[in-house]
Parts: sequence; C-alpha cells; structure tokens
Amino acid sequence: GCVDAVLERRPELAAGAVVEILGDGFWSESNTPKSLLLLHGAMALLPRIERRHLTQADAVHMVRRVSRCCRSENFRIAERALSFWTACSAWNDLVRPHWGAVCGEVVSDLCQGGRPQEV
Repeated sequence: GCVDAVLERRPELAAGAVVEILGDGFWSESNTPKSLLLLHGAMALLPRIERRHLTQADAVHMVRRVSRCCRSENFRIAERALSFWTACSAWNDLVRPHWGAVCGEVVSDLCQGGRPQEV
C-alpha cells in the first residue's frame, strides 16, 4: 500500500511510524477493534525497521505499550500483544539490543500483581 511505498523510499521513517502507532495519540482505552488494528499495523511494519534507526527510548516506549497490552482484560488484545514476543522475530531482533533498558518495563507490566489492566 501507500505506507509501504513511502517506507521503501525512506526506511528511516519506519521506527517513528511504529512508535506513533503505539503512542498515546492514536491509542484508545476502550475501542478494542481500534487497538487490535493498531497492534496489527505495528507488527506489520516491524520488519521494515532498521536497527540503527530505533533509539533506546523508542524501544522502551514500544515495549511499554505491548507489555501493557499483554495484561489487557480483553483476551484478543492480550493475545495479539503476546504474539509480538512469540511470533515476531523482527520484534525480538529490535528489542534485544535494548534489553537492559526494556527488561524492567516488561517485568513490571507483566507481573504487576496479576491484575488485568486497561490499555
């Protein structure tokens, strides 16, 4: 599509696109279909991100959103978010270099008393 054509010409924009998709500006706390669509869109763009274009702050931001989604009360959101960790090698390749910074976010969000959270 259109986004693919832009990112083919300007791959340095992919990381920013995913960060914005997972950002607070587009995110809806109560709209499950929108949240699922945003997670799907972010996952589809992950393979286009070049590691050198992903800052540690961006990696932390992305992991924060995805790990919060893993604890969603809605099983479809939680399932989609968990697939970032289990089925998306691009996600793991991008997050691995920043693991020291993102590990605390993952542990905090996933183990926060086992209480589901609105994303």
